[in-house]
Amino acid sequence: MITRTPAHVPTDPAAIDACGGFAWWYLDLVDASGRGLVVIWSFGLPFLPGYASAARNGTAPAARLRPSLTVSAYEDGQIAFYDFQEYAPEDAQHDPDAQTWRFGESTLRWEDDPGSGVRTLSMVLDRPIPGTSERLSGTVEVRGRLCHGAPPTLEAHDAPDHVWSPMLLGCTGTADLRAGNFHFPIHGRAYHDRNAGTVPLHALGIGQWWWGRVSFPDRDFIWYRLQPEDGGPIRQMTLSVSTDGHIREVPTPLELGPDVPGRYGLASPSTVHFFDAHQNPVVASLESCVDDGPFYQRHLVRGLYRGEVGRGVAEFVVPSQVDRGLHRPFVRMRVHQLSGRNSNFLPLFNGPREDRLTRLAQWWMGAR
Repeated sequence: MITRTPAHVPTDPAAIDACGGFAWWYLDLVDASGRGLVVIWSFGLPFLPGYASAARNGTAPAARLRPSLTVSAYEDGQIAFYDFQEYAPEDAQHDPDAQTWRFGESTLRWEDDPGSGVRTLSMVLDRPIPGTSERLSGTVEVRGRLCHGAPPTLEAHDAPDHVWSPMLLGCTGTADLRAGNFHFPIHGRAYHDRNAGTVPLHALGIGQWWWGRVSFPDRDFIWYRLQPEDGGPIRQMTLSVSTDGHIREVPTPLELGPDVPGRYGLASPSTVHFFDAHQNPVVASLESCVDDGPFYQRHLVRGLYRGEVGRGVAEFVVPSQVDRGLHRPFVRMRVHQLSGRNSNFLPLFNGPREDRLTRLAQWWMGAR
């Protein structure tokens, strides 16, 4: 179901070329007060409307034909800004040799310092906001040592269908975003990883996917729990990552608190409890559900470890429910198709939380 691969190994181009495959890169920043930013750039993101259903019907396009870039900002336990845009294939590029991406007018780059092992991830964002002539603009930068240390966790085959790579942890990042009256500066602990697969997410045999990270002053913790569709043994791992990027796998069971149901029927564990390598307890509590749906939830996390408070993010996914016909019209309301037809309600969900109704009125009056 999953293979953890080293951060320095390049993304397999077969995942981007595969019909129904996927490759996504994920970054989050969370500050000490619990404000957060999440950016996801991808080819073949499984949550794109129509992508998983096409794979189920045997008609999925290559992942590279469905590029997208998502920006989400959170404040006071709720969405402050949300922007999910899909691009025409010719408007998105990935150059693995130069370690760069382009999505429309937005650019992203990795830069490595071979001597120190430090990688800098930098972004320049420039994106239209539906229902207005304003644009989201801003920069993001994260710098830290590439994750290294613990040997990869492998499945019993040589060509895994799904690989996951923790890349930058135990480090900090800074972002500054603007759109009209919206201004979102943030400086916090950063997390950056990568997922790629040559078969659709829903075909990997995963019944439930429960992932999270929480950061403390001297280390980060990641938990990963996969419950198979066939009822087989649950697969889980806990990683401890120091501020120099060194990964250590901690053989500790995950104890989950009672489920908290969302508005659309999905329920996530309220807490995750485990131990570090020295048997010190770590408790991560779901503080705010900032993205709630019938197949996916995202939570901001508050952690406690050795008397210190940490912050982070957690995600819960049920792959079999992704892109079902009943849900697809509501997903389309949240995805801005820059080269195609959009939902009449798009401005209610994309852009700053404030002034949504004004943008919706402008959209209906012809600003589309």
